[in-house]
Amino acid sequence: MSKNITFFLLLALLLTTAQAQRRMVKPFTLAREHNITIAAQGGLGMLAVNNTIGAPTTKGFAAAGDVGYTFMFTLNVGLHAGVGFSYTTSGYSNPSLRSVYLDDVRTYDEETDFVGNADIVSTTSNVEETYKTMMVDIPIQMAFVFKRVWCNAGVRLSLPLSVDATYTAGPTSRGIGYIYNTGVDFPDPIPLGDDYRVAATSGSYKVEPASGKMLVSLAIEGGYRIPVSLTQELYIGAYIDYSLNRIDSDNTVQYVSYDASHSNPTFHGALQSSATDGYKYCSMGLRLYYSFGFGGKVR
Repeated sequence: MSKNITFFLLLALLLTTAQAQRRMVKPFTLAREHNITIAAQGGLGMLAVNNTIGAPTTKGFAAAGDVGYTFMFTLNVGLHAGVGFSYTTSGYSNPSLRSVYLDDVRTYDEETDFVGNADIVSTTSNVEETYKTMMVDIPIQMAFVFKRVWCNAGVRLSLPLSVDATYTAGPTSRGIGYIYNTGVDFPDPIPLGDDYRVAATSGSYKVEPASGKMLVSLAIEGGYRIPVSLTQELYIGAYIDYSLNRIDSDNTVQYVSYDASHSNPTFHGALQSSATDGYKYCSMGLRLYYSFGFGGKVR
């Protein structure tokens, strides 16, 4: 609910500002080569787990701010770059998450006992995780303006600084999934009973950002610009950022692992286990920035 309230308050602020500025519209007569910009944006955001915007990814809220510089080559075309920070919340949801470990089991029929290795499938129900992500952002875009319309298009380089995760996981049951010496595979694991059941749990962990790995996003924004003075302008519009690459997970540990006696379970988290392949970034919403022009006039 708080995310929706924040979004609508931002929308109301943009509309109110636009209405107020209409009463003081000034002509675009003194466009400058050099422009300093201060920007803020907010809307829908997420870490798209396994490259998916739908399940298992749960959507969240994104907010960002940056300071930039735009050099205008002509009255209509320029180059924009900047630096800023972004904050994003999102999550991961899985109704049934499996982990596998190797153990010795004894099975038998009417005549023979079999003792050998088997895959024990550990099934955790109702896994829910939430993520809070901080990133440094560097936009590099071409800038286009025509009368009251503006558009920036290019890329946004994002370096994750931190990903803080919290999780809740329902009860975990265990069963025999595959017996090696017989070659018998059980798509629905044979339950091992309540003695092997793990109670629901919760906790938190930090995802260590991959060293030197950066998300490269397609960054497009545009909308309406309002003159404030002969050298200052207010830009109001929408934006979308969608990363072209992802940060892969190299973790091979299972979501749930056990000690040598196959007890004392450890929950490793979806983003730091083999439960996920990796993640990318996606965000869209409203953008507002103020431009201060100086230097020579654009000719």
